[in-house]
Amino acid sequence: MWDIFMMLRSKECPSFLSKKDVESYPMVGVIAKGIQTLFVEREKREQKDAIMSQITQRINDLKEKPGSFPQILIYPEGTTTNGDYLISFKKGAFVNLAPV
Repeated sequence: MWDIFMMLRSKECPSFLSKKDVESYPMVGVIAKGIQTLFVEREKREQKDAIMSQITQRINDLKEKPGSFPQILIYPEGTTTNGDYLISFKKGAFVNLAPV
């Protein structure tokens, strides 16, 4: 989670794709909402489809009006591990083949 705080300090403060639980975290949830983070309930397939639709919409909006949204930082594993190994990458958010 520390990498997220470091990214928030960058000049190009990104938005994030995050699990829904983060939205209710004290202070972190407020910051996440403020930077237009997309929240997903990973267990629900319809939520994944809705997030894909939101990402596609942001891509289209950014093409029409650059700078209208912050870029979205997406971690390809979709979760964190204990740091000893990589887990399978999730293709979901990357199927648009466009930078977000």
